[in-house]
Amino acid sequence: MHTTSDISLGSTSPFSSSCDTVLTIFSTLKPAERGSATCKFESMNLNFFIDLLAGNIQSNAVKSWTLLDPRPDIILFGDDKGTAEIAQELGVRHVTEMDRNEHRLPFVNKLFHHAQKISCADLFMYTNADIMFTNELSHAVSMLLEKRQHGRISL
Repeated sequence: MHTTSDISLGSTSPFSSSCDTVLTIFSTLKPAERGSATCKFESMNLNFFIDLLAGNIQSNAVKSWTLLDPRPDIILFGDDKGTAEIAQELGVRHVTEMDRNEHRLPFVNKLFHHAQKISCADLFMYTNADIMFTNELSHAVSMLLEKRQHGRISL
């Protein structure tokens, strides 16, 4: 698994994305357990059930990103519970360090800045980690890149 300490900006390490990558998708995950729970309603710990559900939803969403053609560079930011496991399982980048406010919410502008430092893609897209994408996104990206003038694009 690759973490922030593995990053060597400007290097050609295996952690660097290939420059033929058109799109970088990046996100943060909600802390969550993964798995399945079977229990009777009257004895169910609802918070545990919600954590299991959120972990599975996020994992399925990120997996949908890995199935896009062409495959984007995918970066998961944060050190919350479950993030490292999902990143490793799906073979996506994981950056543990990120700037947060006093409520532990990430500064999205700093996530964009960091993603642009470690990826050479032309298009950067931040998304919530529970959003699934199909190849319609790849089609939209192609159309967008045909229309652009110069430089990188952030969504």
